Formats: sequence, C-alpha cells, structure tokens
Amino acid sequence: MSHLPNLVVSLYFWHKSLEIRNLRFNVSVVRGKDPEKMVKKAIDSIGGAGSFIRANEKVFVKPNLGTLKKSETGATTDPRIVGAVIDLIQERTSDVTIIESDSAATDAEIIWSHCGYYELAREKNVNLVNLSKEPTLIHEGYRLPRILFGDHVLVSIPKIKTNDLTTVTCSLKNLFGLIPTRHRAKYHKHISQVIVDLNRIFKSNLVVVDGLIGMEGDGPLVGQPVTMNVVIAGDNPVAVDSVVCNIIGVNPKDIDHIMMAVDARLGQMDMHSINLLGERLEDVSRNFALPSTIPFMRRLRYKMLEHSEKAVLKQAVGILRRLRRREGKATRN
Repeated sequence: MSHLPNLVVSLYFWHKSLEIRNLRFNVSVVRGKDPEKMVKKAIDSIGGAGSFIRANEKVFVKPNLGTLKKSETGATTDPRIVGAVIDLIQERTSDVTIIESDSAATDAEIIWSHCGYYELAREKNVNLVNLSKEPTLIHEGYRLPRILFGDHVLVSIPKIKTNDLTTVTCSLKNLFGLIPTRHRAKYHKHISQVIVDLNRIFKSNLVVVDGLIGMEGDGPLVGQPVTMNVVIAGDNPVAVDSVVCNIIGVNPKDIDHIMMAVDARLGQMDMHSINLLGERLEDVSRNFALPSTIPFMRRLRYKMLEHSEKAVLKQAVGILRRLRRREGKATRN
C-alpha cells in the first residue's frame, strides 16, 4: 500500500502525456505583402481572436525587442505586425499592454523609441510596460514580474531568427525576455532549461510570428536579414517553433529547448500532431545559414555591433532623457 501514492502520480502523468500526444495543435502559415491582412487571415484560420480572448480580458502582448535595431534588420518584431494583432484583440477587449524588459545594453524605453513602439502605443491607445521596472517576486527560483501572475492572456509575437546560443529563436525563446533583469546572460549556461521553465510558468495563449523579414547567420543581433513575407499563427509555441524550424531548414529534434519542451509535455513537434493550415511549407521554405560557434568571432561581432550603434544609442539616450524630463514636469504639475 505504501507504493500507492507513487502509482497514482505516475498514472496521472501518463494520462497527461497521452492527452498531449492526442492533441492536434493548429498552426497557420500565410504569405503576402500586406501585414494587416496576413495577420487577420492567419489568426482567423486558427479560430479567430475570440477563440483566445474573452470579452474585457487583460491581455499582455510580448514582441521580441531585445536590441536597438529596427525590424527591417530582422532583429526585432515589426510594429505593423503588433499593431495588426492589437486591432483584432481590441475587438474583444481594450485592456491591452505591450511588455518588454531592459536588454543587456540599453533600456526598453530607448528601444521602444527607436523601433516605433511609442507611436504604435499612442495610435492604438495601449500601454507600454517595462517589466524591469515592475515589482517582482521569487517563483521557482526565478525573480519574475509580479504583474504576470494575475489573470491575463499572453500573446507572444516573436521574430524568426537564428541564435548563437540556441540555434533558433522564436516563440519559446521569446519568453526569456520576461525575466526582468538586464543581466540575463547569467542564465545562458542552462538556457534551454530556463526557456522550458518559463514556458511552463507562463502559457502563451496565442503565438503570432513576424516572418516578414527574418535573420540568418550570426543571430540574434548581427545576422543577415532575410525577406520571407510570411506570418505564422498558432495555439501552441512548441508546434509553432517546430513549423518555423521546418520552414528555415532546421530539424526541430536538433534544438534542445524544443526537445525539452516536448519532454515537459508543453506541446508536440511531430508534424502529424499539427493541423497545418494555409501555405504548403515547401512553398515558403528557405534554408537559413546557421550561427558560427567560434568564441573569438562572437566577441568580435559584438564589438563591431557596439561600435556601429554608438551614434544611434547616443541619439536614443537623448530622446529618453527628454521623455523622462517631460514625465517629471507632468508629475509636478
């Protein structure tokens, strides 16, 4: 009888694993030139925004904004994609917030200014929240923003990119930016496990991938832009990332964090378990050049990046200072 509790637990997880294996996740691939129409078609194909968002529900939108580069470089999420997603969300709720954390090199506010997100937030009447400035709590060994533990829907809007740590970065890796410290490099040694942990703690209810311009080569910061003209939407980040891998010529079984996410029962990567909608993958595929792994070259790339962005960074810092002075005056008045 002493073994009965362990047996019950084992049967429970066996049953849950069967549930995941029997699920068919929906992933839509749309090709085109009009981001707004592409986003609507991709989301409508998997059930529409109403399938993911209830009336008046709080929604957090997480783009990939980890560097001071505009979307046409392939490094950050195109604000047109985010705007099109927000339009569909606002048919259900007005409580929408774009979230991001400071990057290692600069504040999120500077990136928002440089990449057009302040203009987007004003146009759509949504909030911008820097998670690095929010109160935190300790959860499963991670210091995380307290606001993410309330009731909400999380919409992840990543970019298709290579990554010199994880080979590929898309929806699963996008949640790494929910860790509010700018010193996230301390997690790089166990990056795959950290990605899986974050995706277990926080569920991406809807994923919309910006595949207008991706990045190949030495991503995620200094690779080469690749015009793809696709938008991918899905209801499971593991399934979405597996489809993205197939599109860019990578076997998802070679990506540690995808394999670990499958083992953690966060989703399926088997194409037979994915209800693929829209374009045939062979019609939108392009084999991406993958990152080099030479440490010296990596250091050299970052030095070159730092040098090339000094002028932009100086300008952005000036903008941020003006914004802070304006906020200070408004508070005093």
